[in-house]
Amino acid sequence: MTGEGYATLRYDKRGIGESKGDYYQTGYYDLIDDAVDVVNFAKSHESIDEERIYLLAHSEGCLVSPVVHTRTTVQGMILLSPSAEPLAETTTWQRSQMKEDMQTLSGFQGGLLRFIKADKKLDKMTRKIKRTDAPTIRYNGQKINAKWNREHEKFDVRDYLKEVECPVIAITGSKNVQVKKEQVKHPIDSELMKLVSEW
Repeated sequence: MTGEGYATLRYDKRGIGESKGDYYQTGYYDLIDDAVDVVNFAKSHESIDEERIYLLAHSEGCLVSPVVHTRTTVQGMILLSPSAEPLAETTTWQRSQMKEDMQTLSGFQGGLLRFIKADKKLDKMTRKIKRTDAPTIRYNGQKINAKWNREHEKFDVRDYLKEVECPVIAITGSKNVQVKKEQVKHPIDSELMKLVSEW
């Protein structure tokens, strides 16, 4: 890529790889702060043209990128598997998909999930996260990032998509089970597609 004049800058989330910080105490808005810092670092680098910076984001990164753009302007965004609705709606839909899979999965794995009532435990964990102000909780012996979950639940990316003024391309797959592919297909129902259709 560098031989063709492109530079890429990638980084790990807090507490992952060699990045400092605590992954489990990192909230959604902390991730936005980190992304803004990365873009500003790229803009200040002597080898990078600060007027030709694009964000390439996947999944959660597609929720972060529009917010980043409102704080430090970029020239375009490539959004892979994006969502264009309040995140609480997406996560509720994701949980329903997971529970349906747990209830219908065949074979030993499906039987085991139903035996341990994994779908009920998922609901119980979600309620516990909402009842606390702590950054982390313990559930069934596992450490859960409660702060990240709570901040995600209250976030609505549409508020920021309306402010994006750079070119955007949004790509998703027909078998994606994490986001609703229809949001990329139907411009009437999607703030994301309203934005993309303008370019």
